[in-house]
Amino acid sequence: NTLISIFIIALVLLALLRVVNITALLNPIEKLAEENIHEPVAIKEVHASLWPQLQLVLDDVTIGGLSDVKVASIRIFPELSTVFGETKTLKSIEIETLILDQNSLERPVKWISSANKQGKLKFDRIFLKGSSIKIPNLELSPINGDIKLSPSGELRNATLVTDDHKLMIKITPNNQTYEIDLVANAWQPPLGFPVIFDQLSAKAEADSNQISFSQIEGTLYGGTIKAQMTVNWA
Repeated sequence: NTLISIFIIALVLLALLRVVNITALLNPIEKLAEENIHEPVAIKEVHASLWPQLQLVLDDVTIGGLSDVKVASIRIFPELSTVFGETKTLKSIEIETLILDQNSLERPVKWISSANKQGKLKFDRIFLKGSSIKIPNLELSPINGDIKLSPSGELRNATLVTDDHKLMIKITPNNQTYEIDLVANAWQPPLGFPVIFDQLSAKAEADSNQISFSQIEGTLYGGTIKAQMTVNWA
């Protein structure tokens, strides 16, 4: 049956697009990224896929003069009508296994701000999968995230959840500070005494100098806790 044959061929082509390496796009994508974030970018491989929607997959990405920021893969979901335009609109960006050290935490925020000012890329949503922050003598769980941006590229809100789903943090900008809501279950904080909270909720406000918890409530070992706390980043 001709129709069945065409259908099978189409499926095969779609499957092949998931693994085809589009080497010709490497340099243009690296250049576009560098122009937008003002740091060196190196990409090992680029793939394209039409299924389940049009996407570019960038594998083994390193950022910075020392290649100190590493990403296992970045999936870019473009608006098809803008691919060949001067300004490219992206439906979303999915970042898998982003690895930062404690000295690089502010850099992703600067990249987003810089890209917005360049005006060559427009996107309003970033998904994180299995991202981690490397801090000496401190074990932190990998984090998944949903980050929403305003049309001008400013942070609207972010939801971060640990891989084990024991901790969820919501971050909302408020003028020059950030409002933080934290909810945890069966969770052991990475610092301090090795206690496990059955439940924990907290509200805080953070700026570049400190984070101030106006409300901390939790249950642990058959008891309850209520507290306030301020932590200086230094």
